[in-house]
Amino acid sequence: MCGSREEKLELEEAIAANVLSLVEPYLNKLKMSGINKSQANYIEIIESTLNNLVSPFVRTSVAMNLKLSPAEIRVANLIKQGKTSKQIAELLGLSSQTIDKHRGHIRKKIGVTNKAISLRELLTSNH
Repeated sequence: MCGSREEKLELEEAIAANVLSLVEPYLNKLKMSGINKSQANYIEIIESTLNNLVSPFVRTSVAMNLKLSPAEIRVANLIKQGKTSKQIAELLGLSSQTIDKHRGHIRKKIGVTNKAISLRELLTSNH
């Protein structure tokens, strides 16, 4: 049962991908089903909690090669899901300015500072 470090990382990535791909579509359907504000808040909490649970496992080659911090990985994952800075800030309990700083650090590490390129497109194309 003592696999290599690479096998362990692959398993962690698979678990994270499965949790997100199997649960997230149902959460999205719930959001679109005419729920009230309180229910929408609960769904946002569930999404945030799931992201926080699986984010330590999401070690894409980009994250490993670029040495993204855990906070940057969480922000990058939410960007990949199409969340805005404001939505990410609300989910993570941070300010929009903090999220913008994380976005800037991610852009710098990817090497696209001051370029009109969608960060979401870059992150989704690398995973």
